[in-house]
Amino acid sequence: MMDLALGVIGAMVVATGLLLLVAPESLCRFLEQRSDANVLRIGSAVASLAFGAVLVWLAEGSSYVFLVMAIGLLSMMKGLFILVISQDDFKEIVSWVAPLLQKLGRPFGAGEALLGGFLLFLAA
Repeated sequence: MMDLALGVIGAMVVATGLLLLVAPESLCRFLEQRSDANVLRIGSAVASLAFGAVLVWLAEGSSYVFLVMAIGLLSMMKGLFILVISQDDFKEIVSWVAPLLQKLGRPFGAGEALLGGFLLFLAA
């Protein structure tokens, strides 16, 4: 069951990476238009926490225990950070990241797609 969850998360990470690789400006527009919405902040935090929890849970059974555990813990720390900061701080971070993604979206997308591929490899 956890392999299925990891596979689904890996596929979503690959899809997001490919979107960044092909059209980074569309993700930037999405972030800029919804940076005021509290749903984006809470959803991002919950997704990071869930992603990290799945990775930490699966780390022991993996052949890359330290790497999987480190990625999971970093993701959980990111989720907790997003929950702790205010909505105004989150909006400021998004307004700083969105233009950066327009410039560096393709390399970030390639890295994210590779991370998702690694997660799919772990799920197989």
